[in-house]
Amino acid sequence: MKHRQKILSIILTVVILITSFATLGLAANADSTVYTRDVAKQYSQGYAAIVNGIKNLSKEINVSFAKIPYTPGVNSNQQAIGLLFSAVDDCNPEFFYLSNSYSLSYMEDPATGRYIVYAFKPNYTFTAQQVASMQAQINTVVDDIIKLTAFGQTQLEKIMIVQEEILRIADYSDPIPNPPDVAYTMYGILVNGSGVCEGYTHALNYILGKIGIETAYAPSNDMGHAWSMIKLDGQWYHCDLTWNDPTGPVAYGDFYHNYLLKSDSAFSKAIAGNAHYNWEDVPAANSNNYDSAFWNDVESRIIAVGGNWYYSDGYELYKSKVSGGSRTSVYNSNAEWHYYSDGTGTVDAGYMRTAWNGNIIYFNDNTKVYAYNVQTGTKTTVYTASGGNQIFGIGIKNGKLYGDIKKGYQSSKNIVTLLSSLPAVEYPTPAPSATTTEAPTETTTEQPTTVIVTTVPVVTTTVPVETTTETITEAPTTEDAGFNYLLGDVDGDFQVNIADVTHLQKILASLEPRTPYNMLSADADGDGVVAIGDATEIQKFLAQLLSEDTLINTIQRCNLIVAQ
Repeated sequence: MKHRQKILSIILTVVILITSFATLGLAANADSTVYTRDVAKQYSQGYAAIVNGIKNLSKEINVSFAKIPYTPGVNSNQQAIGLLFSAVDDCNPEFFYLSNSYSLSYMEDPATGRYIVYAFKPNYTFTAQQVASMQAQINTVVDDIIKLTAFGQTQLEKIMIVQEEILRIADYSDPIPNPPDVAYTMYGILVNGSGVCEGYTHALNYILGKIGIETAYAPSNDMGHAWSMIKLDGQWYHCDLTWNDPTGPVAYGDFYHNYLLKSDSAFSKAIAGNAHYNWEDVPAANSNNYDSAFWNDVESRIIAVGGNWYYSDGYELYKSKVSGGSRTSVYNSNAEWHYYSDGTGTVDAGYMRTAWNGNIIYFNDNTKVYAYNVQTGTKTTVYTASGGNQIFGIGIKNGKLYGDIKKGYQSSKNIVTLLSSLPAVEYPTPAPSATTTEAPTETTTEQPTTVIVTTVPVVTTTVPVETTTETITEAPTTEDAGFNYLLGDVDGDFQVNIADVTHLQKILASLEPRTPYNMLSADADGDGVVAIGDATEIQKFLAQLLSEDTLINTIQRCNLIVAQ
């Protein structure tokens, strides 16, 4: 449930270099009207430059062109650069190597006489070589999860599959390791198998983003907590994966679902004894479609395969259509579980749990484990307990089936291997794999010496103006500009809408100035030339004749939504 704080080291480059430290809290205060995404939109070029620099492990990122204001002596977490860093850190789960501290230099803007941020200097917890190796490990896990989503026929099923896989892999880290390094990242959750709320949220958002499901990062400074927002069928919902992961003395193979796809109203009320409050800077979740979903009381893994849900109430294996309707019984155990280790007493609960391996669902009663083939409808016994032992839940890890085998509920957990190998999974259709990220190249920047200066020169980039009113050839590249950009966002408001078409037409008619940002963002067809055809491409996108992947880059992961 813990959310890390960001630490800011400020290097002043006006008059004399000075170093000081301040604590940067999570986003803005709950009652503040200034939010991270508002600032990211306002200073979208600066946000994009920082994102692009961190992708390349740059040690110093020039953001002077973005005119980000800075006021010495003012709490940095309420300033634009602090909020931009929160947005970058929160909304880019792939930055598992980003430290929670950074430094910056600022300068006097000759045009206004006010201070602006000159350079942003992130710190990293790992080297470029380490990052490349760790990214490869992440890709392996993400690839496997994405392949499993091929069993889901709808976005809802795919969301359930991804949630359940992350819960299967990870456990909440308590206490947090020291140094924490990856406990707050998706690497900790997906590769190390442990972490805290930020890690759960980043892992879920990252994988759902890979399969085209829009998410947002939802923080609550007052709670010291964070979770996901998920967009499903045009509606936003809350999903707290951390609180869905059981902790404490629970049955082996438990999965909780109380905090999956909930409305604002439901999330603000006590669910399973806990309520969320004072979340910040996220879309409204007004739909209550899933507030009373069947999964609220399910403590076994819910398996989505073949257009059906499979799950247990502790005693019985059920099957129901994803599209709705009543459930049917697949197997009723009529079993009882002993309370005491001598085989006496009865627990007032059932411990049938489920595990998933493609078209095979494993489940248990009190003495046996069964393999149920969803295609043939056949059930086979694969394990039988002996010596008065009973089975208190099952689970799959590292390609093996495990079970909690003991004589009674009071006995300590006794996790043993039931099946040392499982059949290879036959996927219904080829599924896209996770994009392998090229290892960032670590760049170095010579550190400035401590000198007395009056101002830091402002570098101005001039884009040549062609004589034609239709075509400007050789649009600048990302490397030329030194920052990332949003294709189609010609007017720089971090949205793509009809206003960008009008702005592009004015640029082509020399009625609006040309800048490196709008020249890059205007090249919608990617041919390196800015022309009237780019306006046509943007119009096609707005008419939904082009996919988002064709036009929009990954900056949208921060929920800076494109206006339709």
